[in-house]
Amino acid sequence: MGVLPLEMFNENPDLKKKFKIMELYDFTPKFEYYVDLVWSRESDLGAAARFLIEHIRTQRQLNNK
Repeated sequence: MGVLPLEMFNENPDLKKKFKIMELYDFTPKFEYYVDLVWSRESDLGAAARFLIEHIRTQRQLNNK
């Protein structure tokens, strides 16, 4: 279980088929991203976690410019 940015699904529509989506919200916080992600040994979830970490790093770099 975890929280993923909606933008991630917009950029990778095939992820909607790979993950069991419980709820889909457009939640764009005004401040930092706070992500609670449970790691899994499954490669798909591991790839999603790496994508999410890289996405957050990129957003922070853009916000700091």
